[in-house]
Amino acid sequence: MAKTSKKLTREEKLAKDRLRKRERYKKIKNDPELYSIHKENERTRYLARKEKKKKEEKNEIHKILIENLPPESELKTNVNPDPPSSDPLMLAEPGPSSTPSIKNVRLLKFNSAILRRLRYTHSKTVKKLKDEINKLKREKDAFRKQINIGQPEHDCVEKRIEEVLTVIRPEKKEEVKKQLLFSESISQNVQDVYKTMTKKEKRHFAGQIIHNEERLRKYKLLHKLPFVRRKKKITKEKKQSLINDIHSFFEEDTNSRVAAGKKEFIKNRGLKKQKRYLTDNLKN
Repeated sequence: MAKTSKKLTREEKLAKDRLRKRERYKKIKNDPELYSIHKENERTRYLARKEKKKKEEKNEIHKILIENLPPESELKTNVNPDPPSSDPLMLAEPGPSSTPSIKNVRLLKFNSAILRRLRYTHSKTVKKLKDEINKLKREKDAFRKQINIGQPEHDCVEKRIEEVLTVIRPEKKEEVKKQLLFSESISQNVQDVYKTMTKKEKRHFAGQIIHNEERLRKYKLLHKLPFVRRKKKITKEKKQSLINDIHSFFEEDTNSRVAAGKKEFIKNRGLKKQKRYLTDNLKN
């Protein structure tokens, strides 16, 4: 008796189709020629979609302008039944007029009003979406704080040390020995790599390894580091204070004298100062 094939469900068909697509993409990616053709086809499809979207937006704007266009009767100019007068426009020479017609002026004003309305609607929508995003971010932060409240904070270093100490028994010496060997090996490798680095690489390396030195300071282990740490940058207030001290030193009469020339001045950011010359060189 022949076996009856089981009918696949929709989910099974989709899963099978996804698997087949992944295998086909993997085969294309392994072949450089096929992969380049695939990338070119993807780019062509992307450009076609982009061009189609531009055309749709253009057609939509044109449709809005046509729907909101005033009646033709309002765009027509009034005809004066009286005989022509000495109007300079009527006495002008025949040919294309250099002044815009009333119809064109009204159309331009109407189109600009439509565009302003569209820009206002777009900016209003963007502002509303940004407000929703900020609201969701605040809610996410509030939920994260609620989750963290009540959870005890454990120092990972102390926890690992306690775990090691609990297993120091005569029958657990080999396990403790392996952990200590691993720690010493990593420390020695770090020292060897550090010795081969340049000065700039050493500063960057030290900053990456010791990202937070509070834990080392807590256990008084900063002196155990096998490399020199980069000194912290001076604060903005200290830097400004140092600059002010240097300026005051050079502007003292005992160290410099004011230039006598009328045009011997320096102008910087709207401030004009007379030039000063040092009474002695800096080496002395």
